[in-house]
Amino acid sequence: MARLELFRFEWDDSALHRLHPLSKLAVLLILSWAALAPAPRFLAFLFALALVLLALVRAKPADLARNARFLLPLYLFVALMRVVAPGSPTWFHADGLLPASVYMARLALVFLFAETFFRSTSTGELADAATRCARTLPGLSASDPGFYLSLTMGFIPRCIEAYERSREAAYARALGLGRSRGRRAPIGSDRGSARGSPDGPATMPPNAPRPAPPSSGARAAPRGAGLRSLFVLESFVAAALRSALRSAAALEARSYNPRRTVAPRPIRRSDILVPLAFAVAAALSLRFL
Repeated sequence: MARLELFRFEWDDSALHRLHPLSKLAVLLILSWAALAPAPRFLAFLFALALVLLALVRAKPADLARNARFLLPLYLFVALMRVVAPGSPTWFHADGLLPASVYMARLALVFLFAETFFRSTSTGELADAATRCARTLPGLSASDPGFYLSLTMGFIPRCIEAYERSREAAYARALGLGRSRGRRAPIGSDRGSARGSPDGPATMPPNAPRPAPPSSGARAAPRGAGLRSLFVLESFVAAALRSALRSAAALEARSYNPRRTVAPRPIRRSDILVPLAFAVAAALSLRFL
């Protein structure tokens, strides 16, 4: 089974894990805004801050490098769109590499901050926090938005996992490998001969006609990758529908009620001071943009 490493929660007892999930969400939004701010002068400082936060959640550099592999083809695509301009007199514009690099650096920063958030925040505690916050509002005492939030956040990882399972099952069953004709018979076989000897290679009668050499069209073409992808996609859609039906049946069997009890989690002083400090720092940075 494929193992999902991207944005995976890891249990620990660090200071970030003990912080309230809504406080960490507010910090994530502030840092993401700072990473996408117009002026790139704070990018080096934000990268240093991201490394410090990742060290607090004990993220391994090898895991981060493996999870960030998708940024490389994305950078090549962005750089191609910036550099190549078919409508201009000169198609190649080397000065577009710097803006593309700055743009990808911003996306890499958002990715690092998101990794820190999801490694230190489980989907369950974030969903419970959303439900507790909503129930404090008038008229929403019986609502459960955290439950829908948990389903939404788990949708993409479950889809990726289902697709990986379908693809690995297809590879295990050799789906798409075609059989070819006209290959040379192994030594010692009696293929293409009038008689064969079990003690040695097959011989042909002196006056027997020679078999025609295989033509270029004799070899059967293997099934295309497009057909194999359709088979995998069909299996993936079927598995996704079965998973959705199982989820609905499980909720019905457990008598799910939107008024479910959510464990209380009081907000501490640090849960307020930490996002407030980041908000003040972001407001002060506006003077230097």
